[in-house]
Amino acid sequence: MNMRKMGLLLAVTMALVLHGGARAERVAVRSTVLDAVAFDAGKGELTLWFDHGGVYVYREVPAGVAERLVRSESKGKFYRAHICGRFDSECLRVADKGRTPAPGLVTAAVRTR
Repeated sequence: MNMRKMGLLLAVTMALVLHGGARAERVAVRSTVLDAVAFDAGKGELTLWFDHGGVYVYREVPAGVAERLVRSESKGKFYRAHICGRFDSECLRVADKGRTPAPGLVTAAVRTR
């Protein structure tokens, strides 16, 4: 699939998810930090799958933040500037041993805030 088609598919999928037209499903993203994202607009939950294997859910995240993350040029920079430490979060899966987590990411199975 070429980049244009992939971008269009991602935009349509995120529009459905962000506006409650579909169940929040995992959407792959092009990033060196993130593998995939899912956003549940009804719950305001943003789930992030990191390239190191960790999976985190962030709560009470505005839809605009989730949409800007997906559209951002650098997902890692956006995550660190606008998500990390700003929302209640929970680790669903700890990072794989031997893999380096994204800077600023807590890798223990704990809730924050």
